[in-house]
Amino acid sequence: MDTSLLFTVALVVLAFVLLFSVVKIVPQGREMTVERFGKYTRTLAPGISILTPFVERIGRRMNMMEQVLDVPQQEVITKPW
Repeated sequence: MDTSLLFTVALVVLAFVLLFSVVKIVPQGREMTVERFGKYTRTLAPGISILTPFVERIGRRMNMMEQVLDVPQQEVITKPW
C-alpha cells in the first residue's frame, strides 16, 4: 500500500474522531455541564454545542424533565366559616 494513501486515510480517521469529540448534541429535556481542566465552566442547554478539543469535557448529564410523583390520598379537616 502506498504510504501517502495510508497517511491520508489515517488523517481522515483522526479528523472524524476529533470532529465527533468536539461537537456535542444535547437532547431535549437534558442539560450537560462542561468542565475545563476539571473545573466547572458552563452548562449546555438542549441543542448543538462545540467544545474546545483536549481542554473541555462533559462533566455531568442531568435530566431536567418533570417527574410525575404519585402522592397518596390524605384526610384533611377544615374549619367551617
